[in-house]
Amino acid sequence: MIFAHVINIFARVSSKEQAEKELSIPAQLIAIRKYCQDKGWKLIEEYLDEGKSAKTAERPAFQRMIALAKKPNKGFDAIVVHKFDRLVVAAKIT
Repeated sequence: MIFAHVINIFARVSSKEQAEKELSIPAQLIAIRKYCQDKGWKLIEEYLDEGKSAKTAERPAFQRMIALAKKPNKGFDAIVVHKFDRLVVAAKIT
């Protein structure tokens, strides 16, 4: 038996410039959906934050997704993002 992962996906842009380039939410979703389809994974929900910086966790869709991920009966196996920086921005170490 082949186990198919149940997946949630997250996409984000922080600026109009990103929205107009390859990092647009539609472009991210197309790439993520194809990746999940190629892996045979079942996509159950999409979380989208438009015009939100990843420097803060105060993003509505991100907060809903994380709250669900913390539940023991969350109903999904993983969260897939186009690029890790769409989820969070790493702090600079000086």
